[in-house]
Amino acid sequence: PLKGYWEMKREKRGSVAVSAVILGAAVVVMTASNLFTGFIFNTNNLQTYNMFGMSAFLIGAVFIWCIAQWCVTSLMNGEGKFGDIFIATCTALWPYIVINTVAILLSRVLLKTEGDFYYVLAAAAIIYSVALIIVGVMQTHNFTAAKTALAILITVVVILLMVFIGMVVALCQQLIAFVKDISTEVILRI
Repeated sequence: PLKGYWEMKREKRGSVAVSAVILGAAVVVMTASNLFTGFIFNTNNLQTYNMFGMSAFLIGAVFIWCIAQWCVTSLMNGEGKFGDIFIATCTALWPYIVINTVAILLSRVLLKTEGDFYYVLAAAAIIYSVALIIVGVMQTHNFTAAKTALAILITVVVILLMVFIGMVVALCQQLIAFVKDISTEVILRI
């Protein structure tokens, strides 16, 4: 992985278009995992499952990660541009795509007593992708291991702040709509 990310960054081996396709494939695999995992292992309520909401969640999570990482690493003298961060992040989704596809297929034929195979594959897909994201941050910005850990920690804090600010804005909009509705009701009653 270190050499691959080094070549992606220094020799321009990755492209934004291919990364967008990889992200699309991850969305498809996540949706397939939620919909087509064998009924023994599927904990989703398929009656209320929102495919578009979950797809938007994954795409939004990737973009929020990239934006927050770009902001943080720009202040930490990172060498990566936004496109490099996006390419590295989407490339890290390959293990999730491949291993989860195998896990979905296995879940259709495994018995409940053999469920450990499915759970180990599902966990391995996520762990390997997270490990690749960490390596991607390190190589994209040419950071040491300690500086990478610090950058990731600060990035997670920035993401939490972004989500909090988004929730406050949404709450303020609802409050304004509520005040408008109350004032309209009072005016109509008078």
